[in-house]
Amino acid sequence: MKSKQLPFLLITIALFMLVVSPKWLSDGMFCDGLSYAVISKNLAHGLGSFWDLFFTSDFERHFRGQPSLAFGMESLFFRILGDGYLVERAYSFFTYLVTGFVLVRIWKHVAGKQYFVFYWLPLLLWLSVPVVIWGVSNNMLENTMAIFTMLAVLFGIKSYQGKRVVNIILSGVMVFLAVMSKGPVGLFPMALPFWVFVLNKNVSFNRFFQDTVLMIAALTGSFLVLFILFPASIDNLISYLYTQVIYSVTSVTTVSSRFYILGRFLTEIVPVFVAFVILTVITGKIKWIHHNNLWVYILFLTGLSGVIPIMVSMKQSGFYLLPVFPLVALAFGLYMVPEVKLLTDRINVSKKGFVVFKYFAFFLLVISLIVNILQINNTGRDKEILHDVYLIESVIPHGTVVAVEPSITFDWLVVGYFWRNNIDCLNAENSEDFDYLIVNKNYSDSLIAGFQRVSVGLNKFDLYKRY
Repeated sequence: MKSKQLPFLLITIALFMLVVSPKWLSDGMFCDGLSYAVISKNLAHGLGSFWDLFFTSDFERHFRGQPSLAFGMESLFFRILGDGYLVERAYSFFTYLVTGFVLVRIWKHVAGKQYFVFYWLPLLLWLSVPVVIWGVSNNMLENTMAIFTMLAVLFGIKSYQGKRVVNIILSGVMVFLAVMSKGPVGLFPMALPFWVFVLNKNVSFNRFFQDTVLMIAALTGSFLVLFILFPASIDNLISYLYTQVIYSVTSVTTVSSRFYILGRFLTEIVPVFVAFVILTVITGKIKWIHHNNLWVYILFLTGLSGVIPIMVSMKQSGFYLLPVFPLVALAFGLYMVPEVKLLTDRINVSKKGFVVFKYFAFFLLVISLIVNILQINNTGRDKEILHDVYLIESVIPHGTVVAVEPSITFDWLVVGYFWRNNIDCLNAENSEDFDYLIVNKNYSDSLIAGFQRVSVGLNKFDLYKRY
């Protein structure tokens, strides 16, 4: 049976690698992910500390926009692998590998021995979600949070199969780590005991209540231990609460409706639903409502519990949903796997057609790896900016303080690329101790008096050097 399923696993991996190939290993990144990479790199180089993160000298010198755990984890990759732009790609890929591994472990516990070998199915459904494809290339904090939310769900499920108290405590600790990665949005796995109680008649209210209290105690106890061992964390988290959480809920608007996130959720799972419909058409079996495995509904509703709370704030984005899609994929996978098994049972592994299919799967995997490798050192986005950044980096001595005109200072993307590529830039209005100045093309101001333009073929900026 395992050898029969291997080609499907290889094709799942290969298709994902092919779809992400234009962006994953090419240079250029979404602004938020770029900022997180800069902060992590700075931490690895001793700029700032775990509880006092450092973005740039002029902007967010004391960064409080997110909790510190994900930055600390990513900084380890910079310490080990160096400063190349592929480091954050490696870290994001690592988070996907771990999340995928935990997904398979959950599948083992909820699908049973009969269907375990079909673990490629929830992986395929998860990796088909558009924002999941996007996320591996863009270094989002949600990638890290997904590891811990999935672990929280795994331990929660295991608590119903043995070692109840230990697993519930571990689930609460994992929720704590999820919160330390991205904030209160990481709390949603705590809904798991509630949905088990609602849908499983064998689970009493007393069991649900005790489990919930124990999870809360584990979560609270983890914070108390943190505050005792690391007092600096108190100020860090209080500042984060006020500057990010409360401010986002009360003052930030990025969407026109609170229901945006719900609509985005439904849009993102279209590929999953299409796969379900195709399978229904092929097998001729429609089971829209009833399914014997209650984990189908428990996992889906637990995932949905990570969507609804986001509606509290008008600050919403599709990538906030990254941690919920592994659970949605598991739910749909459980729903579909009996029919998938019926189809694969018809396969005769000794037939020439299957042998060809197996070799095709290996071939496709190799092609997908080659295509990705060929993207290394290509520029996938922000080509004009990165062209200039690399030219400037090649001209100025390493470690030189560079000033930029004031308008550039507040362009997170541009400043992020400068700092990510070892160009420590300051607002020219706040310092006089610099030898190089970067300005936008055709900039005209007294600021450039005493400087001579350096001709290096820049497209977007001009570089000046002091006489």
